Amino acid sequence: MADPSVHPAELVKSGIPGLDDMLSGGFERRSSVLVSGDAGCGKSTLVLQFLYNGATLYDEGGLYISFEEEKADVFRHMRFFGMDFAALEAKKKFLYFHYPPHEIENFITEGKVIQDSIEEIGAKRIVIDSLTSFAILFSEDYRRKMGIINLLQSLKKWGCTTLVTSEGAVGGAGGMESRFGLSYLVDGIFAMYNVRKGDVRERAFEVLKMRGVKHRTNVCPLLIGESGIEIYPDQPVFNEKYDL
Repeated sequence: MADPSVHPAELVKSGIPGLDDMLSGGFERRSSVLVSGDAGCGKSTLVLQFLYNGATLYDEGGLYISFEEEKADVFRHMRFFGMDFAALEAKKKFLYFHYPPHEIENFITEGKVIQDSIEEIGAKRIVIDSLTSFAILFSEDYRRKMGIINLLQSLKKWGCTTLVTSEGAVGGAGGMESRFGLSYLVDGIFAMYNVRKGDVRERAFEVLKMRGVKHRTNVCPLLIGESGIEIYPDQPVFNEKYDL
């Protein structure tokens, strides 16, 4: 059941099978969500699927701001799942910005360019991939933290629902520990796991935090199939011993 304090019309649906069920219907509009996990857990696939579904299912344009992969590589990888981002770009429902490490400072100074792009396509969704790459610009912890805070404040001003990826690892207590101490700066946190059981790895998903909506707290299976990510909120995971 959705949180009665949030009107259903204000919820942003991801369209990702199982995810909206875990969030009682969707994200609170204009919220910022950290997607944290180790390499290979599916972070980029999830956030790109969020953008693609927004444009194709809900008529919400989106921006993808990458500090890592080139556009051609991302477009090619997502076509494997039947997601044609080039077609969305041609229809002005999607824009891709790429800032390699030596150009990240340009991103910081181009806030007006991003804002104009949001208005140009009527964007309602933004993805930053990844915060880890953005943070390497700063050599001092204090400057790094302030840079991240300023980035998240800019995202709030742009008025979009935002997903931000970041590296994370399983801590000593078994939970996800994201880098840079961001938990208090964002409205929600998704933990994505890629864990080893014997000689195979299996993926899992958890909502650690989500303001504005009631959410499930169980860890559940996550699969990456022919159509992208699917989450199974009602199925158990970690029934047997896992090597984390």
